Amino acid sequence: MTWNPLKKVTLQKPTSSKSYGLDDGELDSQVGSLQQLEEASRNLYKEAKKYKDTLEELHQCEKKTSSDLFNSNACQHVDNLRKSVEEYHSVVTQSEKIVQDLESICQKAVVDPLKRYTANFTNIQMELKKREQLLQECNRCQQKVNKYTGKEKTGTNIVKLQNSKAALNSAKDEVLKQNAQLLQEIPYIRNTRIEYFQPSLEALIRGQVNYYGETLRLYTDLAESTKNNRPLPDDLYQQQINNKLAEIKALSIVAND
Repeated sequence: MTWNPLKKVTLQKPTSSKSYGLDDGELDSQVGSLQQLEEASRNLYKEAKKYKDTLEELHQCEKKTSSDLFNSNACQHVDNLRKSVEEYHSVVTQSEKIVQDLESICQKAVVDPLKRYTANFTNIQMELKKREQLLQECNRCQQKVNKYTGKEKTGTNIVKLQNSKAALNSAKDEVLKQNAQLLQEIPYIRNTRIEYFQPSLEALIRGQVNYYGETLRLYTDLAESTKNNRPLPDDLYQQQINNKLAEIKALSIVAND
C-alpha cells in the first residue's frame, strides 16, 4: 500500500509529569507549536500534489481540444482555418515537454521533500507515546513503593521496598532523559522548517518561470502567426465577425436572449 502521510495520527499533547519534578509548560508549548506546523505541512503537501495533478489535467484538456480541431472536417476544408489549427496543435504538442518538466520539479522538489518532512511528526508522536509509557511505569513503581512503605518491616518487605525504590528511580531517570530529548529535538524540527523548505520553493519558482516563459513564447508566436493568417486587418476582421454574429441572431431558428 502506498504510504500517505495525510492519514497519520496527529500529535497529542503529553500527560502531566509534575509529580516527578518536571515542568510540563515548556513541552506543552513546544508540542502545541509543532501541531500547527504539522497541519500547515500536511495542507501544503496536499495542495502541492493537487497543483501537479491540475497541470496534467489542464494539458490533457488542451491536447484533446487541439486534436478534436485538427481532426474536424469543418476545419480541414478552410485553408486559413486549417493552417491555424495545425499550428495550434503543433504548439500544444511542443508544450508537453515543458509541462512534464514542471510536473517533475513539483514532484521531486516539493511533494517528495514535504512527504519526508511530514514523517518527522510521526516519529515525534512515537517518542511522545514512549514518554507516556515511561510515566505509567513511574506510576506503577510509585504504587509499589507506597504499598511496601506501609507494610510490616520484615526482611522480605524491606527488600521489596528497596527494589521498588530502585525501579522508581530508574524509571524517573528514563522519563527525565526522554523529556530532555523531546525538548531538544522538537524545537530543532520547528526551527529548521524554513531552511528545509526554502530550496523547494526556489526550485518551484524557477520551474514556473521556465514553464510560463516558454509557454508565453510559444503562444505569442502562435498568436502572431494566426493574425497573419487573417484575410483582413484587425478592425475589419472584428467587424466581419460582428456582422456574422448579427446574421446568425437574425435567423428565425435562433432564440432571442
